[in-house]
Amino acid sequence: MLTERIDRVHIADGSVAIEIPIMGSFVVTDGKLARYSDYNGTRLSGNDSRDTPTAPSSHRGRNNDC
Repeated sequence: MLTERIDRVHIADGSVAIEIPIMGSFVVTDGKLARYSDYNGTRLSGNDSRDTPTAPSSHRGRNNDC
């Protein structure tokens, strides 16, 4: 399953300092979450002239394998 979201970082006055587009990938096995990965990058938002997404933020191991 794939998901998309926008993470927003707010500063003390409540305004948005930055918006970060995130794409998530979930693997479901036998009706249970088996693994997930989050990917982020400014390429999705169109705000970076380099147009290069960052590496996946997921790690194999206990953090992402359910």
